[in-house]
Amino acid sequence: MNTFIDLIQFTRDAEKNRNYPAATGAAFRGAIAKFMEILNEEEKQSIDLFEGRIDQILRDFIEKNKQKMTMSSIMEYKRRVLKVIDDYREYGIDPTKMTNWQRKPKIFSAKRLKQQKNEENRPTQSQQKPVETTTTPVDLMTEGSMTRFEIPLRKGIKAIIHTPPDLTFEEVKKIKLYVQYLEAIATGRKPEE
Repeated sequence: MNTFIDLIQFTRDAEKNRNYPAATGAAFRGAIAKFMEILNEEEKQSIDLFEGRIDQILRDFIEKNKQKMTMSSIMEYKRRVLKVIDDYREYGIDPTKMTNWQRKPKIFSAKRLKQQKNEENRPTQSQQKPVETTTTPVDLMTEGSMTRFEIPLRKGIKAIIHTPPDLTFEEVKKIKLYVQYLEAIATGRKPEE
């Protein structure tokens, strides 16, 4: 039927067949469960409907979790759910494809292993000494209650927008003008006034 329950079962089957490591399967199921908290019954019963409404669902997911999660975590949850959906469509619907699925294991280069080791040895924020810097009011706002929104553009590239919780209509108009400017650059057209 292609429901969210099918996705959860698919992750278990993929884990059992060693196509997902246990931690990966658990992370995928956690992301699915988080999204299921905000879905209505109709959306839970149709992956296609979920994908068709992903923008609205993501907006609601952000609204519900913005105090508990960072925007990058929210986008990671979205990525995980969409990855499971892709894998499910590729391997989960047809049992013979699931049987023949041979996922390539990750192979880490010596350089990558060294980077991981350095990251593990890096002091945490609580261990770091405070750095004295001069900050502008904008810098202080980004450290406080600003809402951070990351928009993935393509692999390794994203746009980041910080907005205050009390965003005014005039400020929204300024952002809109900037987006229109970007659109004009991308399309080669003159920006709208």
